[in-house]
Amino acid sequence: MTPGPHGWSFRLIDGNSWSDGVSPPDEPGSSDLLLDAAGNLYGGFGVGKEYYGAVGELSPGTHGWEEKNLYDFCLHPDDSLCQGGYLPGYRLAWDAEGNLYGVTLAGGVTRGGVAYQLERTTDGWKEHVLLNFRPSVGYFPYAGPVVDQAGNVYGTTLQGGGGAGCGPTGCGTVYKLSKSKDGQWAETILYNFSYYPKNGGGPAAPVMLDKRGNIYGTTSGGGDPTCSCGVVFRLTPDGGGKWTYEILHRFTGKDGWVPQAGVIMDDKGNLYGTTTEGGRGGDGVVFEITR
Repeated sequence: MTPGPHGWSFRLIDGNSWSDGVSPPDEPGSSDLLLDAAGNLYGGFGVGKEYYGAVGELSPGTHGWEEKNLYDFCLHPDDSLCQGGYLPGYRLAWDAEGNLYGVTLAGGVTRGGVAYQLERTTDGWKEHVLLNFRPSVGYFPYAGPVVDQAGNVYGTTLQGGGGAGCGPTGCGTVYKLSKSKDGQWAETILYNFSYYPKNGGGPAAPVMLDKRGNIYGTTSGGGDPTCSCGVVFRLTPDGGGKWTYEILHRFTGKDGWVPQAGVIMDDKGNLYGTTTEGGRGGDGVVFEITR
């Protein structure tokens, strides 16, 4: 979409076919595209060679945009042959060295999905599995991660963690992945959605970090015993690895219901986001939360 003197113009830069573009029936696909400094776009482009998802690049050229496949996720009958996960979830993230980070909804050693890094090398992109999701740390990571300036990775899981009120395995988690000096990645659960009716649960969106290291996000349900319409939350670091969970807003239906996207912040600290349902017309709202 390009602005002009008579409004915005629309141009298709990439059309997908079954061989390189559409998503499998059981894959939600990838919604966000990531832009680099050169103007290239990155995202989950289609099913890939193995039909279980791929990461691709779109680059502007003299004859239009060119699509390049960077990495194919795969599935084999013998899981030892392919433990890198499959069905990549929403959103990718950069680190300062130009590596990509993301999650898959399934596969890996535990078959509960993985958090991964795609390292840019001279021989192409190489995958490193950072975390195998499982019930104790959360699973079904519907939303992709974010990376801070120190290279730590943050994200959410839709289920798992052992919390009460939304199934036997729990209501989801907020996690952090940190790389140690020996190159291994360690996971830390920053918050376990422990009581769905009061504290919310089922986070389906990426988190957001502010300049002070606070974490903001939404849950797709819970928070109000009558509506269970979801919440907007903040996690504040207290030092010593402890975090304080605070609900900034509980949705009640009239002001929105089921926020499945994250929030953004302006320079005054106000938060903005959307809900998929609720509001005056019943089909969702755009909301602002002021300080």
